[in-house]
Order: sequence, then C-alpha cells, then structure tokens
Amino acid sequence: MKTYWTKEEWDALFTRVCNGQAIVDVWTIEDVIEEYEQGREGDQPNIREDEAAEILSSVAERHDANHGVTWYQIRREIDAYDVVGYGNAPQDE
Repeated sequence: MKTYWTKEEWDALFTRVCNGQAIVDVWTIEDVIEEYEQGREGDQPNIREDEAAEILSSVAERHDANHGVTWYQIRREIDAYDVVGYGNAPQDE
C-alpha cells in the first residue's frame, strides 16, 4: 500500500477527482478525535492530535481493502490503543 504521495501525485489525483475520473474517501484525525470523544467515559482525558494520527495510521495499515475504512474500524483501533497500547490491535481473521 502506498502511504506517502508527492505533491505532484496529489495534484494529479486532485485533477482526476475534479474531472470525475477518480473518487477518494478521506478520513482525518478530526474523525478519530470525534469518535474517541463520543466513546469516552468519565474522566478519561481527551486524545491528542499526535495520538489520533497514530490511530489513523493504524487504521490505514490494518483495514480490509474489500470493505474500506469504516467507523467500526476506527472505533476498533481506538479501543486497541486504549486497552493494550498502540500497535497491538488484534488482527482480523
């Protein structure tokens, strides 16, 4: 999976999206933060942007490309981050 794109590659993709030749589904750290805060209990602290970025990166690495990224997958990675620490989320069967 390609993780990092050059500015030229992003520009080319943006042009294709604008011309109807491609689609993109964008997930951001704000999505992770919102989902984290909705599931937060009691005095649990807010999540920092760098933590949200780690979780989002984990989602990108672990999601099933046949189903795409979902709110369920984001919640699962958040839960794994909270319970066992980053990088120890259970793998899908």
